[in-house]
Amino acid sequence: MHDSKHFIQELIGRILLIVFAVLSVDKRWWLPIVVAPLFWQLWDLTAGRRSRINHPIFKLIADGITWIVWLAYIAYSIFGFGLNIGHWYGWVLGVVIGLVVAQFLGLLWPYRWHLEGIESTL
Repeated sequence: MHDSKHFIQELIGRILLIVFAVLSVDKRWWLPIVVAPLFWQLWDLTAGRRSRINHPIFKLIADGITWIVWLAYIAYSIFGFGLNIGHWYGWVLGVVIGLVVAQFLGLLWPYRWHLEGIESTL
């Protein structure tokens, strides 16, 4: 039961993240690039750091959804900067910003994996 509660909490966070990012596209092209990481940090502060889900299926689903959301974020960053700034440096800037933000938030190597790696060495 405890695993399903944390899984639902993470799932709600992903859904809200997508909703806020999609709604912000109408305002400015660059706004989802700012809104998504800010919402992610606020969600972590209010709902608690991403939990450690022990059930392997729930963990797989949660990590899969997280990676899909952040691959979409990186793709939007690349295409957003590339199409709106133009030239080669717009595309490069999109790649750099997308990857730096994703790594800064611990999404290229999920935080949960880092914690599990530390626990296994102790």
